[in-house]
Amino acid sequence: LGPDASEILNDDNDGEIAIKNAYLTLNAPFGSGVDVTLGRFDTIMGMESMDYNLNPHYGHSWGYLIEPTIHEGLKASYQLTDNIGVTALLANTIDATSNTNEGEGDRKTYGFAFNTVAPESFGYFGGSTFDFAYINGAEGGGDDNGPPIQNYYMAFSIPTPVDKLSAGLALDYRKNGGGEGQTDSVVGLYLEYAASEKLTLNLRIEDVDAGPSNEGYMFDNHGSNPSDLWDLTATADYKLWDGVTTRFEYRYTNADAPAGSKNANAASTLDEHSHSLFANVIYEF
Repeated sequence: LGPDASEILNDDNDGEIAIKNAYLTLNAPFGSGVDVTLGRFDTIMGMESMDYNLNPHYGHSWGYLIEPTIHEGLKASYQLTDNIGVTALLANTIDATSNTNEGEGDRKTYGFAFNTVAPESFGYFGGSTFDFAYINGAEGGGDDNGPPIQNYYMAFSIPTPVDKLSAGLALDYRKNGGGEGQTDSVVGLYLEYAASEKLTLNLRIEDVDAGPSNEGYMFDNHGSNPSDLWDLTATADYKLWDGVTTRFEYRYTNADAPAGSKNANAASTLDEHSHSLFANVIYEF
């Protein structure tokens, strides 16, 4: 409900109500069991979710900005071992467009994901994770489909020598079109410190390399030159009581040139130095 609905609907319409997920999940009796999902579901890549309560921060990352969000189609997941899993994707679009739109049936998106967790036998690195995902598709609606888009994603999490401190690294790369098409890349460092049973401190630092774009993702005010930036987000997360979380967040963005963004949590145009403050109360039921 509300303004995020237009982001989910993309170019379907300008309504303020959208169906985010609607799918059927089955377990096919092959090997140890294949989980098959059919319908409208979240993408198979990314460090962050569209659901704010599942993320360490309110403001989405720039890596999230250049990733797909929702697909309509089919995905199948299989656990090769206790520590290794794979997922395959076949869908209609790479963006969050419903295939009720005319012409969407001519567009195809495919991809796969791989994830692994280091076993305890790895000693200090036991429990570390590695994720990789690739998605290939095309944006656009109706008969005016855009050029092919490839998304690559890698993420790592490793233990730290500091008690109660965890760390993760995410790398996103988006290529729009073949040959010399536009490329965007983001490297994000995530740190989380459990200060107490109720208080968690989160820090995200991102380095963004945004190529020339006319697609409305990341671009400077000239519309033809790259815009590079780095971003710092710090959030204090306090569990007020069961089911209720309060958050206070500060975000600073330093850009080489003003940068446009379709991120709902950023200004439509960021100045070279942008400061933002957010306060959240989240109730889960």
